[in-house]
Amino acid sequence: MGIPRFAKTLMTRYPLIIGNIRTESDIPIIYNLYLDLNSTIHELSHSNPDNILALLKNKSYEQIYQETCDIINQIVQLIKSKSLLVIALDGVSPIAKISDQLKSRYSKYFLANNQEINNLITNLNLDKKNNFDKNEISPCTNFMINLEKYIDNYILQKKKENADIWKDINIIFSGTNVPGEGEYKIMEIMREEKIKNENKLINHCILSNDADFILLSLLSHEANIVLLKKGTSNKKEYNFESTKKIIF
Repeated sequence: MGIPRFAKTLMTRYPLIIGNIRTESDIPIIYNLYLDLNSTIHELSHSNPDNILALLKNKSYEQIYQETCDIINQIVQLIKSKSLLVIALDGVSPIAKISDQLKSRYSKYFLANNQEINNLITNLNLDKKNNFDKNEISPCTNFMINLEKYIDNYILQKKKENADIWKDINIIFSGTNVPGEGEYKIMEIMREEKIKNENKLINHCILSNDADFILLSLLSHEANIVLLKKGTSNKKEYNFESTKKIIF
C-alpha cells in the first residue's frame, strides 16, 4: 500500500543509511536478488514525465513489456547475485486492499469517461485508443497475462543463450496467478531460503520503491538486507549510476 513520505523522512533524518552506487566496488556481495516489479511497471507505463503531451499519449504494451525485461536484465547485470533471482508480480490482494483499490479505480474510470477530458483529448489531437489505463496493472487482465508470458519467454531465452550471469543462478518467477502482493511473496521466499540454508548469513537485495519493504525488512530479523532504489539524478532513464540503497 505504501507509506507516504516514510522513506524520504528516514533518509533525511538518518543519512548514513544511504549509499550511492558509482562503481562495482560499491556493491556488496549479494546472494539473493528480489525484484518487486509492480512499481516498475507503473513507472514504465508512462512516457517522458517532462512532456505533458507524452504523458497523455503513453506507450504501447509492447514497449512496456520490452522495457520491463530490459530493466530486469540491467539489475541482474548490476547486482550479479550469486545464488537466486526472484521476480514477483502482485497476485490477488487481500479483501481490505481490494476494497481500497475499488475506490481509486472507480475514480479513474470516472475521469476516463469525463466529457471535458474527452474534449481536451480531442482538441489536442490525441488518440484515446493509445492511452494506457493503469487499471490494466491488475491480476488476470490481458495486459498482465501477456506481460507474464513475455517475461517467462525472456527468462527462458536468457537461459537458452547461456547468458553470463543468468546461467549461474536459480530463478523463481511468481506471477499474478499466485495470490498475495509481491512484497509478501518475496518475504515468504526469503523465510524459506533462511530455513533451507540452515540459518547461514545470506546477503539479500530487494528492488522496490515501496516503503513497506523497510518495515518488512526490519520484521524479518535478517541481518543483511539491502533495498535498491532508483537514483533521482536522471529522470529520463532508468539508470543506477547514482542509485541509493538503504542498509539495515
